[in-house]
Amino acid sequence: MIHPTQLLPGRTLRFYAKPFIEASELIGQLVLAVIVAAQGQDGALPAEGKEVLICKLNLLIEQLDILGLDLTKLSAQRLRDYVSNEEHITVKQISLHVLQLRDRLPDQLESSYLLSLTARERELFDSAAPHYGEQVSIAFSSIVYEIDEAAKCLALGRSTACAFHSIRCLEAGIRALSRCLQIPDPTRASDRSWQKLLSNLKCGIDGKWPTNSDRLSGDGEFFDNAYAALAAIQNPWRNATMHLDQKYTEDEARHIFDMVRSFMKKLAYRCDEDGKPYA
Repeated sequence: MIHPTQLLPGRTLRFYAKPFIEASELIGQLVLAVIVAAQGQDGALPAEGKEVLICKLNLLIEQLDILGLDLTKLSAQRLRDYVSNEEHITVKQISLHVLQLRDRLPDQLESSYLLSLTARERELFDSAAPHYGEQVSIAFSSIVYEIDEAAKCLALGRSTACAFHSIRCLEAGIRALSRCLQIPDPTRASDRSWQKLLSNLKCGIDGKWPTNSDRLSGDGEFFDNAYAALAAIQNPWRNATMHLDQKYTEDEARHIFDMVRSFMKKLAYRCDEDGKPYA
């Protein structure tokens, strides 16, 4: 399991609600424990009261570590060490330390910027299952990063970025289709444009299945449909994505994400990113 404070490339720390709630509850329990301990004679903290406080502080330190709240964690550690090492501690002394610790938590939280995700958004941002399915992840391992970034961008409301990463996935699809037809990979930069790649793909399809009847079933039908889908995507989506003045709404980004996922899932059942098995 990934630690909740693990840094992601180009991302802020990931926060979950549960550690915040538990940290707040533990501080409340510390205050309550001090009140209960106030029943000790002469205002002194009894031994059993010290044990309760140390236990609660250890749990709090663990939650603060998960949250990455280092300053509050340091205050909690100092209080724990103080309670552990001092033989005679009054309830009044402990009360002051606990109240300071209680105030430190919201103070440090104000320096953090927290994002809240819905259940669906969290699934996109932090899904253990491959977003395009296991078959795509196996057959097209080189685009796993692009798929993951597209999903994260969609979860965070970065619609245009989601469209960009989704469209990049299709480039691997075009390359795979070309290799499946044993069309050599382009060596010159000018030959790597979508227009040129699709043009070469169309020539390869026409050469292998020259008549309409050849494309009514089997690989002929599959490649003809795949080319038609890519050509339909090129003008309204792919080309527009490359221009600075083009922006995508959340609905448009989700449509592109789902459309690319559907295309890549169908392609992955026919060939891998090296084009195998060949047509």
